Amino acid sequence: MLSLGLTQFDEMTTPRIVEGETSHKKIAQETEFAHKLAERVEEVPMQEIDALLLALETLDFQHAPPDSILLSPKLPYIALAALRQGSLNEKHGPGQVATLLIFWAATQQYEIRLLRTCCIFDLAAQQFIKKTLRNPSLPHLRPFLHGKKFATFIDIMRTLPSSEEKFLCVPAVLEEFATIPYSIKATGVNVFNLVRQKFGGFGQIIPSFGMMQAFLTAQFQESAVTIKPRTHLSTLRHIRENRLTSTCDMMLPTPDGNGGSHCPLLADRVPAPWNDFARHDFFHAVVSSNVEKPFREMGIGISDLLRECAGQVPEEDCKGVHQLAFAMIDMEYIPLYHFSREKSPRLSPMYRFWETIDLGIELLKEGEKEPISRETEIKLVAAIYNWFQASTDSATFKSIVAALQRYVEKQLYDEALRQPLLRFWQTALSSKGTVLSANT
Repeated sequence: MLSLGLTQFDEMTTPRIVEGETSHKKIAQETEFAHKLAERVEEVPMQEIDALLLALETLDFQHAPPDSILLSPKLPYIALAALRQGSLNEKHGPGQVATLLIFWAATQQYEIRLLRTCCIFDLAAQQFIKKTLRNPSLPHLRPFLHGKKFATFIDIMRTLPSSEEKFLCVPAVLEEFATIPYSIKATGVNVFNLVRQKFGGFGQIIPSFGMMQAFLTAQFQESAVTIKPRTHLSTLRHIRENRLTSTCDMMLPTPDGNGGSHCPLLADRVPAPWNDFARHDFFHAVVSSNVEKPFREMGIGISDLLRECAGQVPEEDCKGVHQLAFAMIDMEYIPLYHFSREKSPRLSPMYRFWETIDLGIELLKEGEKEPISRETEIKLVAAIYNWFQASTDSATFKSIVAALQRYVEKQLYDEALRQPLLRFWQTALSSKGTVLSANT
């Protein structure tokens, strides 16, 4: 168990080196932080680990006495020491540490008297949870974990250590001081997030790590990604690797030595205090899981292609092309069926995939990111089209290309045809490649 614990500890705390890594300075900084973290962890005495193991059986922050190990400022180090020592659940130990780090952050952000500890098996708590599974903007749409999926979620929860069945409820910050929870809610994905209270304002759920993974597995089944708990910031190459391996890194709050969290203060340019950065990573795990594996792989292929194209476009367009390449890896812009405008469920995987490209370029045009010229836009679409054609040695890619062609040729979605890239597809297909050859 000790050797397994050491391996799990290293995977969680030390940034891995992947092929093609260019963020060497960031890797060095995070590795230095990992060494300092390990030094603090090695100082934890065994009696504190034993006290934590006892507290894990109930994991009740709401009723914890002032001298409880759960309220110790050393809790993050004790939790990591328990993992390193091999004292936690063999399979779910990293997840238990993730839960403790997320809950520790809540004790730093809120007064203890405001924390309410809930159990996922309590029927009233389940009703509270279900409110977050609806699309807050379009409540008439089918919620997450619809039908038998919620029962599947509960069944998965029953297989986890008792620490994972708990979640916290806290008052949410005022909406005018919007942070990550409100930004996520605005997308229509409010899972384990904000709940409107009877007497005004919002309550906020802080889920266990086990709840988050169980949700992904129950909702998306074979398309679900596996969340990897980390105490360091992932690089672009890490995220790329995640998409290819059906995983998603989640950066967890740990003490920075100055009374704050080691996590960045912003996520997607939005304030992300304490465990909000982990919440942001969970959102990306949901979005990524919603994209079927072949489309995740295609997104990486197109991202690599766009990065190559960035060296062949005018200098003023280069940054915008790189940003679009990152959007394909991040999968931030892929609409979930819960709030996309499509009319036919048959089109959902392909439509989600194509709108990623289209919406990414539209955002560049609208000034949210660096703009690109129309000439470069056409060249990018031509390159993507040719890449699709060259990729048809795979049966999966053949079916996807055929679906894209049918989608445009039959004009199944009139509104989408007003989007410039789809119009280009229509022109390219009707001219049987003459437009493409003229613009490559």
